[in-house]
Amino acid sequence: MSKIKSLIFVALFAACLIPSVAQTAGKKKNLLNNVKSNNVAKVGKNIITQAELDKTYNEMKSMEAVYGKELSKKEILEMMIDDYLLKDRVKEETLILDENQFNQELNMMKYQYAQMKTQADSNYKYSDEDFKRYVETDGKMTYSAFEDKIKQKVLGQQFITKMATPKLQALDRKTFESSKDFPVEIPSARGTLDKYNSLREIYEENEQSFLVPTQIVLKHIYFRTIDAEGAQMKAEDKAAVKERAKDCYSRLKKGEDFDKLCLIYSDDGATKEEYTDPASKETHRGYIGPFPLSGQYAKITREKYSDAIFDVFNQLKPGQFSDVCESPYGFHIFYAIEKKDKTILSFEESKSTIVQQLKNYEMQKINQETYLELMKDLRKKADIKYYMKEYESDEK
Repeated sequence: MSKIKSLIFVALFAACLIPSVAQTAGKKKNLLNNVKSNNVAKVGKNIITQAELDKTYNEMKSMEAVYGKELSKKEILEMMIDDYLLKDRVKEETLILDENQFNQELNMMKYQYAQMKTQADSNYKYSDEDFKRYVETDGKMTYSAFEDKIKQKVLGQQFITKMATPKLQALDRKTFESSKDFPVEIPSARGTLDKYNSLREIYEENEQSFLVPTQIVLKHIYFRTIDAEGAQMKAEDKAAVKERAKDCYSRLKKGEDFDKLCLIYSDDGATKEEYTDPASKETHRGYIGPFPLSGQYAKITREKYSDAIFDVFNQLKPGQFSDVCESPYGFHIFYAIEKKDKTILSFEESKSTIVQQLKNYEMQKINQETYLELMKDLRKKADIKYYMKEYESDEK
């Protein structure tokens, strides 16, 4: 997990925004060692039992590789308390779930799971079915409950963003062109904060960060073999799709236009419409953009498609199309628009990226500070009771 992300570390299964490190105790009545009731804590009208705490702890323990942090039961209890406080506060608002943000969170969990499995087995091939089994078996919850926790987390994030709106709007207006916007501190790979006095200083001291790997720019004609849930078609249906792909390939070999056949055959509705490259001004159908072929990001290309298709990408030359290729998503015919050699972006080319990274970092800090201030206020007003001494908050 990156340093920036750790600033608002999200514990998935407690569905709150960050673990509370220095909590304000609020109105607490410590009814300790009430073993008879098996209650651990009370938050307003919400009771947290030992069984519920144990269940949440076991869920997080069994799936800690997905979210990247190990927590004690005491820490998890504090997060569950924060979760109740935040959920009760969010209920007072009229918020509509941001589906894009939900999908981003879910896809990040899937990616972290795939990374974990690939580290254990380099031949592992990700599937949504496997991930769902993992959630239900190791996480000991239904997949629907898992999604509900992510939705609750996203709603909490939306509420924090809403509260931070004035500060975020002021940040959006910053250009980092003036000396008054500096110095800035940015997390380094060493885990420290590095101080910079200008955009150029950031660029010059991190030049290798602006290296663009060797890339291939592609378009494709796609033949789907998975359903909306990611499940593969029956063998006979898949064979029929492959025959359709071969028919398309045969027409390409006879000289028919790639883009016209893309419009006829492709099952990728998002890309089959015309796309105009802003740099070359050329128009394409089936455009899926640049894919890294070198450096650390090449691994993402391999994981998305497969080693075999990655090899096809390496062999394709500009203006060439591939044979029918199979990926975890179906069959493809790829067309190489161009290949770009590895290069380092100039300062002028990098400025907008640096500014956006600075804004992203400051946005995380604003959200973190807003969250901490909110939880401090909610805890001051809340009726929080602890029933067992071992879980009592350190704050008095």
